[in-house]
Amino acid sequence: MSTIKVTLTRTYRNEPLAVLDGGPFVIVERTPEQLRALAAALEAVAIAAEKRPCTGRHWLPGRMEVQA
Repeated sequence: MSTIKVTLTRTYRNEPLAVLDGGPFVIVERTPEQLRALAAALEAVAIAAEKRPCTGRHWLPGRMEVQA
């Protein structure tokens, strides 16, 4: 697993803001609410991945879209 660097800062309205850099993120700014939505979306992806079969002659990769 790669390292994600997080800088905790604030918006111009003095609201909390996290800046994520590293791993799959390249300087991504998110509010706490957006981070919670992203975490929930990633949890849904993990659950869907666990439910899909990974073996068999007719196996095909799956795709899904999530809102975060």
